[in-house]
Amino acid sequence: MIYCKTKSCTIFNLIIVGFFICNDTSIDNLKKEREKIQEQIKTKDKEIKELSSELKLLRKKITKTTNNLNTATKEAIDSQKSLIVIDNDIKETQKILSNIEKDLSELDILINRQKKNILDQEQKIDSTQNIIYNIEIDFKNRTQKTYKLGINKNTNWANKKYLKRLNRYVDESDKIKEEQYQSRVAELAGIKKSLESNLKELEISLLSKQKLYNFKKNAIQSLISSRRKKEKLLKKLTDQKNDLENSLKTIKTTEKQKENAIESIKKKIKQLSIDKEQNKKRTDELIRIRLENNKQISGNFSDMKGKLIWPTSGIIVSKFGNQLNKELKTITENIGIDIQCEKDASIVSVMDGIVSLISYIPGHGNIIIIDHGEDYSTVYANIVKISIYEEQYVKSGQIIAKTQSPANSNKSLMHFEIWKKDKNLNPEGWLKKK
Repeated sequence: MIYCKTKSCTIFNLIIVGFFICNDTSIDNLKKEREKIQEQIKTKDKEIKELSSELKLLRKKITKTTNNLNTATKEAIDSQKSLIVIDNDIKETQKILSNIEKDLSELDILINRQKKNILDQEQKIDSTQNIIYNIEIDFKNRTQKTYKLGINKNTNWANKKYLKRLNRYVDESDKIKEEQYQSRVAELAGIKKSLESNLKELEISLLSKQKLYNFKKNAIQSLISSRRKKEKLLKKLTDQKNDLENSLKTIKTTEKQKENAIESIKKKIKQLSIDKEQNKKRTDELIRIRLENNKQISGNFSDMKGKLIWPTSGIIVSKFGNQLNKELKTITENIGIDIQCEKDASIVSVMDGIVSLISYIPGHGNIIIIDHGEDYSTVYANIVKISIYEEQYVKSGQIIAKTQSPANSNKSLMHFEIWKKDKNLNPEGWLKKK
């Protein structure tokens, strides 16, 4: 019995010694990691400076875009003012045209009236000339008749004398009438000439007004054409202004989201890293579970570079590091990778570990952070239907969630990150090559 007890004690002591040796090994690894932390802090400071430089460039881009927006706004305002001036010019010219049209209408009436007066005078002249012509014909006929009676043998002397006196009287009377009518013809001719002169002046005035009318009409067409060009320019400037406003809004939103997302993840990773008591608890739990499963206590994750399973089946559509937006000409930082996969695809843990955090971050949606020991953590974002809980041990390849899919889409996009303490690593170098 004593031998059995001694043997049992020896086996127990060996287990205890082995356990402490394992723990000592883990502690030595932690000491080595502390030495690495200083270098990692320097590297992180450098990355922060680089990120600050990128944010500075982004802010310069915002300033430039804002200046361009102000210029476009000023040009749009100036164009609107030009349109107002053109509209006023068109209105004034239209008023002038309206007055000219009124003058032309009045001139047409006057010209028609003058033409009618001239026509009336011509008719009066023709009528008077006809009277004069008739007087001359009567005089001629009467002279011939008197002559015939004078030479007629049957006409006595008394009759001849009477005819001679009558003929003299009639001739004098006709002569007076002819002179009166000739004077009337001259008067009518003078009136006609005056009317024709007035008509000529009216026609010259009409021609001048028509030229002015045509000139003003062409001026209006030119103003309308200029207005159309200004309207097109205003539309172009307005579109440019709207594009610049949208670009500026997008840049600022991207900047803010990126800053918030990076800061939020950094805070959570940092908080998880500095929480020594919780880290020790998770490390101890991992040691215990791995001992139970006959796995190594340390060195597991660091030995898995290029060997980790993928968190989901798909392709990388956004790589790790700085990403250039060619359309906006901006640079944004991606602290992980984005994997495109099928709708509602399963998300698995890339290695066994303890779930350290389940949370929500704007821009990334629901996230899960799994602690794999040795200060290594993995982050899974843009996920739904989470099937695990905090402080739970998960196995490698265990389903932890599903991908979140946009409405009316058969594709999903999940975000994946790997951290070593507070330094983010490129996940693509840790996953198995496809």
